Amino acid sequence: MISPFDGDDIDLTKATILASIPDIEVSGEQEVLIGAGRKGLAFLSDSKEFGGKSREVWFIFRGNLYQVSTYAELDDFLKGLFATWSFQ
Repeated sequence: MISPFDGDDIDLTKATILASIPDIEVSGEQEVLIGAGRKGLAFLSDSKEFGGKSREVWFIFRGNLYQVSTYAELDDFLKGLFATWSFQ
């Protein structure tokens, strides 16, 4: 999901996410280099849409919040996918 982000481009952290969405589960968090000097956060969460556990990668880039979600068991696929992305 991509949605407009009202504010400066920032590097997302667990604290930043929990400040906005206190009910979200954020565990096993890892910093992710997105490109062009941006950092995002990869983490496991509890998502009904994915049968319980989900792998999330969230980041802010050029005024948009990107929320990439998939089944937790597709973590390796998601890592490979992000390795092919390039931001300019």
